[in-house]
Amino acid sequence: YGYATSCPGGPLYAWVRAGAPRPAEKKPTPTLEEALVKKLPVLKKGDRGWDVKTVHYLLLARDCANIDGRDDTVFTTAHEQGVRGLQAAAGITVDGIVGPATWPVLLRIA
Repeated sequence: YGYATSCPGGPLYAWVRAGAPRPAEKKPTPTLEEALVKKLPVLKKGDRGWDVKTVHYLLLARDCANIDGRDDTVFTTAHEQGVRGLQAAAGITVDGIVGPATWPVLLRIA
């Protein structure tokens, strides 16, 4: 049994005619750590530079074998193997690439 009413009126009908869109979900504000990790480079075998040196010493701090005495500015096979071991131990994708999932593990923020 329906009957006419003045409420809710025009705004509701306009919303229904527009397909009854739901409000957009708000994205959570990233933490400081997440924001910093987004700015870090993706590193893989063959890369060179200061960022590789950072990875080298972070791996040494994690007792990764076979990188002591290696060139610390070139991402070598030994570095790739160290990263793979770290990734496996952390339960993340094992690909030997230092990216958004691996940096937090290396930096001990995950």
